[in-house]
Amino acid sequence: MNLVASLIVKNEIGRYLQPCIAHLQQFCDQIIVVDDGSMDGTGEWLQDQERVDVVPLPDVSEGFFAGHEGRRRQYLLDFTLNHHPDWVLAIDADEFITDPVALCDYIENSGREVGLLDMEEVWKADDTQLSIRMDGGWRPHACPILWKTSLSGRRGQRLRIADKALACGREPEAIRRYLGKARPTGSSILHLGWAKQSGRQARYERYVTADGGQFHRNSHLDSIMWPDEKIRLEEKLWPPLLERVRRQIVEAAS
Repeated sequence: MNLVASLIVKNEIGRYLQPCIAHLQQFCDQIIVVDDGSMDGTGEWLQDQERVDVVPLPDVSEGFFAGHEGRRRQYLLDFTLNHHPDWVLAIDADEFITDPVALCDYIENSGREVGLLDMEEVWKADDTQLSIRMDGGWRPHACPILWKTSLSGRRGQRLRIADKALACGREPEAIRRYLGKARPTGSSILHLGWAKQSGRQARYERYVTADGGQFHRNSHLDSIMWPDEKIRLEEKLWPPLLERVRRQIVEAAS
């Protein structure tokens, strides 16, 4: 089975992009990337990587959050499907699969067409452990971000991302009809987007400006900046299969 990772990036070279791509190259047949107007060398670096196909977004007049996320992700989805993968893993450049072996086993042997991965929000990361947020809307939750492209041929329909400016989801709307048949893959996905504490305030302000309570409750957005004593964290050791990129991830999160 041909597995393709699909992601959209913007100015990621100084964050988690390099360990993310190195991690995906270990188990994905190809990595499809749309560059949303990066100005930091992200696109140029990606062009030199093995099994990576990168294309610039045609219209980058507005930033990702100031623009329309749904339309950007639709462009990424169409570009990905043009490469005729068997399976798509819809991932972001600050995320890492905890158990690629389990994920690949699910693809080969489960007989399912959609796979679930638990999204875990990493709030802190150091050399020895990860701190996963466990309160409110931050607790781990199953995401259908692994799916088989044969679903696109049914009923002659084009796979579409929800037409929403923000919080559109990564999976095509048609995939949701198959969620009842989806099962856990045995792997989680670690999201490091909030782990860098020095950049959390600026990231929070971008979200609040873009969202304004339209797509997420204000209370959920406000909880991003709660002090440590108010949030619930669960410590866990680094997954063994992330050992090769652990140092790079920790450096990016510090």
